[in-house]
Amino acid sequence: MRTIKSFLKEITIKTLAATLVAANLIPNITLSVKADLKLNIKNLNFPWEESQLTKELQKEIQLFKNLGRRSYDGKYIFNVNLKSFPKNKQDLRLLTAYIKEVNRCFQKYHVFREILKNFYRKPFELKFINKFPEPEYKNALARTFNDWSGIEFISYPQKKYFEIYYEDISRHPRVDIHKAVSSVAAHEVGHVIESIITSIKYVDYKNPPTPEEIKRKIISKAKKKNKSISEEISTYGKSNPREWFADVFTHLQCSKSPNSLASALEDYLKKYIKKNFKCYLHKTGI
Repeated sequence: MRTIKSFLKEITIKTLAATLVAANLIPNITLSVKADLKLNIKNLNFPWEESQLTKELQKEIQLFKNLGRRSYDGKYIFNVNLKSFPKNKQDLRLLTAYIKEVNRCFQKYHVFREILKNFYRKPFELKFINKFPEPEYKNALARTFNDWSGIEFISYPQKKYFEIYYEDISRHPRVDIHKAVSSVAAHEVGHVIESIITSIKYVDYKNPPTPEEIKRKIISKAKKKNKSISEEISTYGKSNPREWFADVFTHLQCSKSPNSLASALEDYLKKYIKKNFKCYLHKTGI
């Protein structure tokens, strides 16, 4: 039951918000007086009890859902699906690291999550499964959905595959499992961002660049600072322009000292956002 003090506080906040909206000082959006931090386990298709989730994991899941909440209808359109999360050999710290890095990416590059929230026909989902059913994905750690509506992660992958990926991308022979998890998550978000930039189905602008064009521009800019950049890309990143973009984005997001390609990508994203996504500039820190 609410106290008189809490009721008056709520009324005061709502009145102030209405005044600011009327004066065109803030957008006309639905304001929530109290953040929704209560996690509904049933909505996650989770096979266990809520007590089996750590507080940090619950916090990161709810933060992800809140990032996809649309102010004008209050709906969550960012979802987490844990239905197929394995019941044994589980490591909730790895699961937390996955979601935490996705949150970090979308907090930094706010404009892309706004596009996903407002222009795409499906909810954006993080799905965690025990293994991929297709033989060609036997050694994969994660993948982006074919229609770019979400990311699918292996909940508890074999460490040897992490070692191969992390050593390849970081040039470091000793794997840091949690940093490797973050790298995988950032790589997949990189695919989502690249797909938004290169696909006209997301936003209404003409002649989006191809992955090859983006690669050429970034390399050209990076070479002005470092003429020898071939060693800055992993073997996997060299396979095609889309993997190249995701690989460079991973360096940008996860490295304490981003290499010249990552710095060039960061500059490219800032300029591209200002030129093509003007309607979102007031919502992003870029």
